[in-house]
Amino acid sequence: FRKRVLDQRSYRHKELFLFSKGGQQYTVKELMDNLAKLINEEEEAVSGLANEGRESLVGKAIKHRWQDEGGVEQWYFGEVVSKVAGTNDWYNVRYEGEDDVLTLNLREDIDLG
Repeated sequence: FRKRVLDQRSYRHKELFLFSKGGQQYTVKELMDNLAKLINEEEEAVSGLANEGRESLVGKAIKHRWQDEGGVEQWYFGEVVSKVAGTNDWYNVRYEGEDDVLTLNLREDIDLG
């Protein structure tokens, strides 16, 4: 059911879905511990997928909107040259016609639209 209907991946620890082991029912605490393990495993998987998608920004051309001090918006074109090591959201960007590389939180900008 999980695989075909819900399109969920296989879990490493299938025993966490069981209510008993060896004919003995799990206690409420054991069931809660198993649930916590499943949640942690899923969070790790989702986090890994999110980071994987962010990594794909490297090498991509971008169009980035900047607003000057007067409130006028202008679009700039550039390329994501690398991801800042040890971070999930920060990237190095070089804009067309510029020699300098800027370090920006692109995830925040993407979330803001």
